Amino acid sequence: MSFVTKLTSMQMRRATPPEETTVVLTWKVRFVVAGVETNWNPFTHWITLQSVLPETGEKLTGYVPNTLASDWSQRFRCRTIEYRFLDESQRVWEATAQFSSKDAL
Repeated sequence: MSFVTKLTSMQMRRATPPEETTVVLTWKVRFVVAGVETNWNPFTHWITLQSVLPETGEKLTGYVPNTLASDWSQRFRCRTIEYRFLDESQRVWEATAQFSSKDAL
């Protein structure tokens, strides 16, 4: 059993203080057991999903393609992650994570 994730959207909003510069990443997430897509939900599989998608407080580094340990993505932390299902069977979900400055309260 495994989660299959695909980054489908990446947005960056640059703003002048006191507004926050934000990065929003969106993934399509499927749960596969023995090669078959299976119904799931983030309420019962959240612990397992933590190894694939960011948790609140995590750095942006590693979730954006082609980032290095010393680049700009080190300056952002995950603030929220939201899930919504994309089909009635609840086999495919969309996960959206919002990142903002590591210095924001």
